[in-house]
Amino acid sequence: MIVGIHGGGYACGSIFSHRKLYAHLAAKAGCRALLLDYRRVPEHPHPAPAEDVLAAYRWLLEEQGIPASRRST
Repeated sequence: MIVGIHGGGYACGSIFSHRKLYAHLAAKAGCRALLLDYRRVPEHPHPAPAEDVLAAYRWLLEEQGIPASRRST
């Protein structure tokens, strides 16, 4: 599983501007990708973006059952 957090310093960019990149990466790696959308500044100041990313990570661990130690070979 590739977890993608698009660039832009929490201020710009989106899942739409980066989804093709992560799709290609996942295809080459032979795995799935989850590209996260999060609240961006300045409308949502820190720690809102980081909280959104952490919530998605916890969702993978708790709801999807993907262990934190899982690694691809």
